[in-house]
Amino acid sequence: MAVIIAPILCGWLGQEEYGWHPGFLAAGGAMVLGLVIYFCGLYSYPKETSRKEKADAPAQAPLARKDWIVVAILVVLVPVLALTTVSNQEIFNGYLLWAERTYDLVFFGYTIPVPFMISVDAIVSTVLMIGVIAFWRWYSKRWSEPSELTKIIIGTAITTTAPLVLAGASAVAASTGQPVSLGWAIAFHGLNDLGFANVFPVGLALYSRAAPKGLGGILIAIYYFHLFFGNLLVGKIAALLDTMSAVSFWLLHSAIMVVSIVILVVVKLAFGRLLAPGYGHAAPSP
Repeated sequence: MAVIIAPILCGWLGQEEYGWHPGFLAAGGAMVLGLVIYFCGLYSYPKETSRKEKADAPAQAPLARKDWIVVAILVVLVPVLALTTVSNQEIFNGYLLWAERTYDLVFFGYTIPVPFMISVDAIVSTVLMIGVIAFWRWYSKRWSEPSELTKIIIGTAITTTAPLVLAGASAVAASTGQPVSLGWAIAFHGLNDLGFANVFPVGLALYSRAAPKGLGGILIAIYYFHLFFGNLLVGKIAALLDTMSAVSFWLLHSAIMVVSIVILVVVKLAFGRLLAPGYGHAAPSP
C-alpha cells in the first residue's frame, strides 16, 4: 500500500498544491513514523541467539565442491539479473520525464501529476502478482512446474515487450505531434509488471532454495545487489533520453533484456540441474 499511496500524496503536494518542500517533508515524516512503529514493535521479535548459544551450536560441515560451484553461479548471475530489471527500474527514472512529455495526462479535466504513474504501476503490479501466484498454483496441479530459472526467462521475455509499447507510443507522438492516450501506459505497465512478477520474487526463491546450508541469508543479500546494479545502469541510460530519439531509447531497453535472456538460457542449459535439483524427478522440467 505504501508504494501506491506515497507517489499520490507526495506528487499531489509537490506538483499540484504546495511545492516540493512539503512533498519531501511528508516523505521524511512517513519514514520517521515507520521507524517509530518498528521500535514500538521490537518487543514482539524473537530473541537473538546469544554468543554462548552460537558457540555451543554444532559446527557446520565445510562446503563441498558442488556447493562452491552453486555459490559462484549465483554470484555471477547478479549482474545478469540486473539487465533484466532495466524496463522496471526505468519507471522510477527516465520514464517519468518521458511520460510528462508524451502522455496526455488530462483525465476528465484533471491533469494527473506525473508521479502518479508510479502508483499506477504499483496497483497493476499488485494485481498481477496475485494473479501470477494463482496461475502457477493452478499450473502445478496439472503439469510439471518449470524451474525458477525457466520462470525468470519467461518473465524477462514478457518484460522485453514492454519498452516496445513505449517505442510505439513515441513513434505515434512524433508523427502526430500530439500526446498519446494513457491506454499506452496501461499496456506498458501491464506487460512490464506481468514479467516482473515472474522475475523478482522467483529470483528470491531461487537464491533462497539453491543456497548451500548456512549461506541462505548471505546469498539473499547478494541477490538484492542486482537492483542496485540495475538502478546504476538505468541512471546511465536515462542520461541518453535527450541525446537519442525516444523510439531508439526504448528499443535499447528491450535489446539489453534480450542479451540477459540469451545469457540466462546458456546458464540454464549448462547449470540448470545444479540450480534446480528438486525439479525434473517426476517429469522433466520445460
